[in-house]
Amino acid sequence: MSWINKRKRVWRTAVLLLLMITLIGPWTFDRIWMPTEYICSFPNIRLDENFCGLPQSGVWLLTWAIDSFISLATGFVMGQSRSSGIAREIVFFLLLLFPALPFFTTLILIQRENRHLKFHVLAWVLAIGVGLWLSHVSSPWTHPALWGVWLYIGLGVCVLVLERLAFAVSRKPSQVRCSAWQKRI
Repeated sequence: MSWINKRKRVWRTAVLLLLMITLIGPWTFDRIWMPTEYICSFPNIRLDENFCGLPQSGVWLLTWAIDSFISLATGFVMGQSRSSGIAREIVFFLLLLFPALPFFTTLILIQRENRHLKFHVLAWVLAIGVGLWLSHVSSPWTHPALWGVWLYIGLGVCVLVLERLAFAVSRKPSQVRCSAWQKRI
């Protein structure tokens, strides 16, 4: 198990590359009303009898969230938007930015080893939660065309397991909690 600690930089770099692949993959559908008598042509996918969906990548989702947040904030500052419901919209757009956090925390950990490890783990937990939420609100959320978000969630779970193993292996025997030998003393 010591190979986990010896090769942290290697597997974290691999995680970073896989993270970029998952963000390029489809995360949600842009729903388009298309009655049954019309055919959904590629790249659109028939979601139900009245709607087709155009798969959208995680990068598209992030850029859309950033663009919407900026336009909402400038509209509020310029006095062009109402203040009612603006907090809810800001929180929504900020939630959509959580999947980008692990990218930056992984970059930091590659450079600085175990500094900010708690923030890295928290970023992954929040990002997995947002990924699960996005996969649930996207209709139909179990569609195999949404492989990007499911690969992202799986990668996040694997990273959390790897980080936990690396932390457990790096602990010195004196840091291990009460063993049977320590209880006798």
